[in-house]
Amino acid sequence: MERGTGGVNAIILCLAQYLASYLEGSRAHRTHLTGLEMINSRAVFIASILGTLLQVAMVVAGHSNASVAAMFAIGGMTISLIAGLVYGYLTKGPRNLGGLIAGGAIAGGICAFIGILVSHLMGDVPASLLALGTVSSVVTGAIGGAIGKVLGGSGVRPA
Repeated sequence: MERGTGGVNAIILCLAQYLASYLEGSRAHRTHLTGLEMINSRAVFIASILGTLLQVAMVVAGHSNASVAAMFAIGGMTISLIAGLVYGYLTKGPRNLGGLIAGGAIAGGICAFIGILVSHLMGDVPASLLALGTVSSVVTGAIGGAIGKVLGGSGVRPA
């Protein structure tokens, strides 16, 4: 294990467990992070899919266009912010700030991790960027989720 990656590995494990429980259909995916209200798994899923599509589109464009590749960091964090905003906008029901931040962080982290992984597999970024880029995008996704509280929306009901 590389130095300083223990926290990132824990985040990745948490995200993997969350997705596994969602795909299995268990009710365990509904509550995470002790003390926080329920996280809307359907909104996380939708925001993560949208963010992943945007991240992969940016990575594919950047593979052949150096000016797009030069904007990977800013573009990737912006896309994670958008994923967090989408989560916050779609969430209906309990809209406490902690739950919105956590859901936005999960959506932002998932889409960033997948986008960076695709970019690494294409040979455009080093593997070490998986850790730094994912953590940065978790933060911007959380910010997006918090901003989503202000925007609000009709939302989707929890799965």
